Amino acid sequence: MNSEREEKVNFHNIIYVEYVERQVFLYTKDKTYLLRQSLVSFEKTSPKYLVQISKNTLVNIYSVIALTPHLNGNLTLQMSSHEKLIVSRRYVSELRESLKSIIG
Repeated sequence: MNSEREEKVNFHNIIYVEYVERQVFLYTKDKTYLLRQSLVSFEKTSPKYLVQISKNTLVNIYSVIALTPHLNGNLTLQMSSHEKLIVSRRYVSELRESLKSIIG
């Protein structure tokens, strides 16, 4: 992460997006980028395949490798970066619909 340089990041390279301490972090295969804006404003300009999975996280549905359901209604996502992310119950149905749309 280099805060002194601006770089263009293609949306399709983003694995997931996280909002922490009033900053948006974009995670790609090789780097982490910092944006000084709200998650809401980022989401408004982002493509539909970046789907919200919790209050502060968006994922690129094309980077999801597997999902594991939990008894409490949450899901765990296995990402192409090998990270595991929790999907809050509130966002499970939206995520499932988005995944169905790309499968066909």
